[in-house]
Amino acid sequence: MMNEVVFLSYKDLPNGTDDDNLAKRELIRLGVNVQTVPWESYENLITPHIPCVIRSPWNYTQNLNSFLNTLESLKSTNCLLNSFETIKNNSSKNYIIGLYKSSAAGKVVPSFSGVDTLNNSGASFEKLVVKPLVGASSVNTFLLESFEEVDCLFKKNPTFKKEDFFIQPYCKEVETTGEVSLIFFNIDGRKVFSHAVIKKPMLGDFRVQEEFGGNIAKIKPPENLITLSQNFLGELSFPDFLFARMDYLLFNGHWCLSEAELIEPDLYLRVDSEAPKKFAKAIAQYCK
Repeated sequence: MMNEVVFLSYKDLPNGTDDDNLAKRELIRLGVNVQTVPWESYENLITPHIPCVIRSPWNYTQNLNSFLNTLESLKSTNCLLNSFETIKNNSSKNYIIGLYKSSAAGKVVPSFSGVDTLNNSGASFEKLVVKPLVGASSVNTFLLESFEEVDCLFKKNPTFKKEDFFIQPYCKEVETTGEVSLIFFNIDGRKVFSHAVIKKPMLGDFRVQEEFGGNIAKIKPPENLITLSQNFLGELSFPDFLFARMDYLLFNGHWCLSEAELIEPDLYLRVDSEAPKKFAKAIAQYCK
């Protein structure tokens, strides 16, 4: 009899992603059967005690409370990967604001909870990026020229609340050097580096996601970013993570962490033939 694992997706993606299918293929080779289930309709579809891997619930940011309530219910009967505590702590970008405050200069992209905080810091930046604290894929992300434009943004969009957004400086190097993402899996209790990609935006844009015309390629990252990422994963409140993606931007000549993704990141398994095997091995540890 095969071991089993569930991949949590969402209603508009009932069969998961192409990357999910690469991981499934390797899991089957390891004797693990995989069922993909939308998180909105998990009841009566998931057998108790089967590990549930959070893979592609891409609508969770529009339904955060329902999503977290679902996971909290699931955690009482099933092993969640990543854990409920990790998902909850990573669901708001407040973690990156806290990490910026506690880290040495040149390691984290400056991150502020709002215009007032940024003003009080005395920092000055040429351009600003305003992002939702709960968000993904650059939705409702704005590149602005000044504090005045930030104020105008909220005046023109009364449904936006300032307390739901945070601010980072615009790292203009993204236009040429792109964003570097490092993927890690937890194997035998170790934060194992798997592979890395560089993502560059389409000419004239700053968003690196493929849906906005960005392109992606496998790279060998600077060695210090591997160690830096492992240290960050130790500092952050993300206990017992299965997978993590650490995103870096070049800022003032240093590669700085811009976000740590541990809910439903694209893991870019498709760019490295060994990556699906590593991911499957990490998952299979929980199927014994």
